Amino acid sequence: MSVANVETELRRPDMLRQWQSIVAEANISDAARAHLLSWIYSERDMSLRQLQDVDSDAGLELLLPLKYIEFKSHWIMANTQLQFCLYRGMESDQETATRASLISLLQSCLDPFISETDREQIDRFLFKPLAGADRDEVRIESDRIVIENAKRIIIKKRKTNLS
Repeated sequence: MSVANVETELRRPDMLRQWQSIVAEANISDAARAHLLSWIYSERDMSLRQLQDVDSDAGLELLLPLKYIEFKSHWIMANTQLQFCLYRGMESDQETATRASLISLLQSCLDPFISETDREQIDRFLFKPLAGADRDEVRIESDRIVIENAKRIIIKKRKTNLS
């Protein structure tokens, strides 16, 4: 594992095209589109700077899971917000939904560098607060968060065709 390998993954042209496509398809203003693209590029670039600053195996082994946790936490917060809006019969915020899709793609770029066991452990840790709130109402199933109560709400993480 090297910073160069991670950088190659985070700068893949197909991912950049997917970000642009997600933003272009979103029902948001042009200003919001520009802001979201600027935001995700900034998240990626800041992550690369951090990785370059700790350019060692030990540093990468520490920093990559932390970045995964950071990105996954952004996704969880956005999707939880969206699900509760839907649960309450409110319209979901398209900017938040778009932001969740963008950060999910960025987070998925780190998957090859973190073992499946570590990713599962991170997911259990991150979703524990949700499970503790009301064990019968909120849970994670693979790539989605499920809220059950009077009705069932599921929001899935966007599947990608990344190579």
